[in-house]
Parts: sequence; C-alpha cells; structure tokens
Amino acid sequence: MMRILNCFKNTHDPDMMSEADWLSGISNGVFDFAGIISQVDPCSESGLELTLRAAEREREEVSLTALTFGGALSDKTLRTLYALGFDECVRIDGQPDPFFPEKTAKTIAGICEEGQGFDLIVLGAQSQDGNNKKTAYLLAEYLGMPFAGNVTEYYPAEGNRIKVTREVPEGICEETLDLPLVISVGDVPETLLRVPTLMQRKAAAGREITVVSFDKESAAAPFDVQTAAECPAIEVEGFEYVDQNRNGELIAGDSPEEIAQILYERFIGRQI
Repeated sequence: MMRILNCFKNTHDPDMMSEADWLSGISNGVFDFAGIISQVDPCSESGLELTLRAAEREREEVSLTALTFGGALSDKTLRTLYALGFDECVRIDGQPDPFFPEKTAKTIAGICEEGQGFDLIVLGAQSQDGNNKKTAYLLAEYLGMPFAGNVTEYYPAEGNRIKVTREVPEGICEETLDLPLVISVGDVPETLLRVPTLMQRKAAAGREITVVSFDKESAAAPFDVQTAAECPAIEVEGFEYVDQNRNGELIAGDSPEEIAQILYERFIGRQI
C-alpha cells in the first residue's frame, strides 16, 4: 500500500489587513490577525485536491495522512479532510517562525522518521506568510529523498512509482518517478478543495485528531547539510510598510456624457 503524507498550512490572508493594522504591527513586530479568517493557503489547497484525485484512482491501495501546524482552530480543516477520505489527520500543536523554513522542515522530518515512513510526501510550494519556497526542498534534504517541484498533477503507477506532470522552463513535462519522493505543488488552476457532503461529515464525526507537541529545541537543530559558518543565523531587524495605493483623479461632471467628454479630451484624444 502506498502511504501518502500531505502537509498543508492554514494562513491569514495579509491582503485583508488594514493599513492601520500593518502600521501597528511594524512598531513592535507583532501583527494581530485575530479578526482575519484563517484558511488553507492556495498552494496547500491545490496539493490536497490533487492528492484526493490521485487516491480516487487506487483508493484501496493508498493510505492518506494530513499534517499541519497550529492551534485548535486548524481542527476544522482536519475534520473536513477526514470527511473527504483522509485516513489520519495530525496537528503539530505550535507554529514555527515562517521566516525559518529549516525549523518547519526539521519538525516534519522528525514526524516522518518516528513513524514507519511515507512513500510520498506532498507540500504546497509556498505560503502567503513566509513565501520562501524552501520548505519542501529542505525536507527532502533532511530525509535523503528525491524531490520534484512545480507538480500540477500526479497519480499512482505500477511498481511503487507515480506519474507526475510538472511545469519546467521548456514547457510541460510528464514523467514516471520512483518512490519514495517529495513533491511540491503550486497554485494549480481548477484545484479548489472539494466540499464534503453532510453524509460524509456525519460518517467522519468523532474521529480523533492526533496532536503532537511542537519541540522547539529539536526544531532549532542546525541544518546538517551545511556548517554553521556557511549558513549563519538570520535575524529580522524590522518591518517597513510599503504603500501600494495608486494615484488617481476623480473626474466630476453633471452627467455621464460630460464625464466621458472630459475623459476623452484629457486622456484619449491627445494621444490620437
């Protein structure tokens, strides 16, 4: 049986924060996301949906495990995944700094090594907060597993292998790869996570979510592929708000026709 681990992340949409909230957080380095809904980030959502599609082809031969970081608010998403057909859902009770993907990858690697191992590990390419696009690469290095990025589709193949479709500089690449393997998925079009039916939710009600404590000391261990001198510590020294408002002009007039005439004379007519 192929064992698939799908790691995902719930994030707050930074575009929903007001300018005042950003400026307040810049002063002390702490941003208040309490009033902003947390949801699965787009790349993670694509990865989860692609996993469900892959499992539909060989459902009896595939075991699905979902893994995320965060507090109890993440349980809502995990229960949804149970309803959609995931066999086990795990939550790491804590959140590593999004600016340090090494800690995230190190923790996930520890979870994989403690269990019986996974044949395939699926991650979103990047999230809206850290946006570093490094976690999947680092995880593959920690586990000593091959890596494939920019995956837009995958499904099981014969002989403990998978067929993947990837975006490469030359175009679209289709290949069959051996397992074990780590893959990363971007924001793939038409891969919104499906919604479970009421019957599916009832059938999954009461299933336990495995909660694991976040071990900060273990996660802080140095990345063993490079020496400390080659990979110095990174410290965030400050934040700066970037004003992205566009300049504009309000055109006043007594009628739509008059406004259209002004618009034409000022900006269109002189260019003809």
